[in-house]
Amino acid sequence: MDLKEKSIEKLEQKLKELKLITGILIGLLIVLFIGSFFGLFFIKGKSALSTVLIVIPMVLSAILPLNFINMKKIKSEIESRK
Repeated sequence: MDLKEKSIEKLEQKLKELKLITGILIGLLIVLFIGSFFGLFFIKGKSALSTVLIVIPMVLSAILPLNFINMKKIKSEIESRK
């Protein structure tokens, strides 16, 4: 569904949802990144799991620019209607 077909209320709701989801994703990525570094540097034996877990936040962080682009599009659509 195109943004021009949605009402302002739906767009504002979608924007709030994207902000919430993006905030949660950022928080979880930070926790996972810190946890994996802690496991890598402070746990004896250098667990392979800690090494693998470092890659996951880096890969999932590719979602963030997409969310920010979508939020910018929704904001500009709301502003164009006002």
